[in-house]
Amino acid sequence: MGPFENLSMAARERFRRHKFRLSAAKEAQEEIAQLFERTPVQRSETSQRCWGQHFDWSPTQYGIYGTSAGIEALSIAGRNPGSSLLREATAVIARVEDPTSRFQRQRDHLNVYKLAACVEATDSHLPVLAGTPGSYARLVSASLPSGGWPDYRYEPDEEPDATMLATAASLYALRRYESFYPMDECASGLKFLADRQRGYDLTESLQAPTLVGYALLALHSYQGTPVVQRLQTYADAVVRAERGLTRWARRRPRRELFDQFRYDFVERPNSSSNRDSDFIALMPDCIVALAFMQAPGRLNAPRRRHVIRVIDGITRKISSRDFKPRNVDKRATLDHLWAQRVLGRFLDVSVMAAFSRRHRAQNASSFSFWGRFAAFSGLSAGAIWMSVAPFESGVGNAVLIALAAILGGLAVELFAGRYFK
Repeated sequence: MGPFENLSMAARERFRRHKFRLSAAKEAQEEIAQLFERTPVQRSETSQRCWGQHFDWSPTQYGIYGTSAGIEALSIAGRNPGSSLLREATAVIARVEDPTSRFQRQRDHLNVYKLAACVEATDSHLPVLAGTPGSYARLVSASLPSGGWPDYRYEPDEEPDATMLATAASLYALRRYESFYPMDECASGLKFLADRQRGYDLTESLQAPTLVGYALLALHSYQGTPVVQRLQTYADAVVRAERGLTRWARRRPRRELFDQFRYDFVERPNSSSNRDSDFIALMPDCIVALAFMQAPGRLNAPRRRHVIRVIDGITRKISSRDFKPRNVDKRATLDHLWAQRVLGRFLDVSVMAAFSRRHRAQNASSFSFWGRFAAFSGLSAGAIWMSVAPFESGVGNAVLIALAAILGGLAVELFAGRYFK
């Protein structure tokens, strides 16, 4: 079998894997939706169905994270927003605005991450929303005058510090509200994130890739809007975050995929409650993959490889009903939401087109790659030839120099296209 037949077989094999990956992603998306549909809990007061922190764990525990995760996961899978299950779950989330509800007694309405979850669950099937009272207004008003969001809502006489995770989560949740774009809170929040995309060591723990990944996800969500066009540090911040996360993803061991990062924070003390701390658990691998896909045009080879590893890992674990971190023995609803977000974005038309374009390039590329590799070798041979046996003719030298320049350009394009574009 000659080299051309080998290249053709390799191209067909890549095409087959690409089709299989798309099919597996659709199946996993549907399996996640069915898992949420099979495992709701019922509020004892009203028998409304909703979700808790974990699947198949408690028949009574429910909360904002789990319920908002169920609403959004089903919306991503294309479920009818008017179904009885989604109507009941939406009614449960709306109780965060009821002063007599358990949510307010537990001070959930002061938790910025839970407010962001409520905002995400609001008409999650719609890509664009108008600003409305309720959780949207609460989340916007939680922004600090100096820029950014703290982990909890504050009183006028308090001066909490803004955090990168709370700011990223808030901005990402508010991305669908076009009325939010002209607000000072939007511009100052984006500036807060952009000004902090330097100095992070992404190798020490999962905290840095989680924070930087969520920040990049939020920054990418506002690309092309007038607010970022006025933000001078935006482009540099995006490049810094992308490069750091690309290096992190390239070194990420496959066995550590889907390890969970737990972010603990202190809420505002309240003598009427014995709760003074809370946490949110996140999956940095899913967050980083989603951030990369948020800008399909910037998906270079290492970023595509990370996305593909995450997609393949999700589909394999969802199929075996074992999608959970290594150090956790229960399947969490919020983890499955992040997986559903990744799958939904991967199956988006713009992202599929980006992967398909690259796939076609790689199909022809089996020629293209080796051709450019031969060009690089030719450049080296030409340089050696010029150094030991130069042409006496000026025309011959000019032709050889021009040829070397062309071959050098191909070599640079090969290297840059594989590692930097």
